[in-house]
Amino acid sequence: SRLPVTGKPKEADLGDALHAALAAEFINPGHPEQGEAANRILRAFGLHSMIKADDVLRMANQFRSEIDGRFHPKSVLVETPFEITNDAGQRVRGFIDLMFETQGGWMIIDHKSFLGGCTAWPDKALSYSGQLSIYRQVLQNLGKPFAGVWVHFAASGGMVEILLADAGRSIQR
Repeated sequence: SRLPVTGKPKEADLGDALHAALAAEFINPGHPEQGEAANRILRAFGLHSMIKADDVLRMANQFRSEIDGRFHPKSVLVETPFEITNDAGQRVRGFIDLMFETQGGWMIIDHKSFLGGCTAWPDKALSYSGQLSIYRQVLQNLGKPFAGVWVHFAASGGMVEILLADAGRSIQR
């Protein structure tokens, strides 16, 4: 479900705060002080007057439940750093938001703070296909089997699977 937001937060701050809250939920699900942690995160990004900690916790918990129920991960990694040289010889560094091992290989989820409606999700998700292709390359370079990649629209409440073709084209499902 959509995260209730009052006002117009800066998208970068919203994204960083949601990334932190989601990482905390996957690292230590159901921690007894998770409410305090969510409040600290929202205050740190100046969002405490626009978003309730309880709503962030509900979103993170629902997302984790969806991942557990749909994919049954064996192991989970959050905010995983990487460095890779792309096909053009450029060094690319960053963090993979969420990756987890399933029976069929490694799945990647990229969190986005996009507040647009569900009709805009497919096009918005496809706009990240270059970034998502790099994440697939990271797994391939590590010799890890790639199972798929999804864009999680944390604030607007949904996920879109992106099918990455070897020829560089991407489609969504």
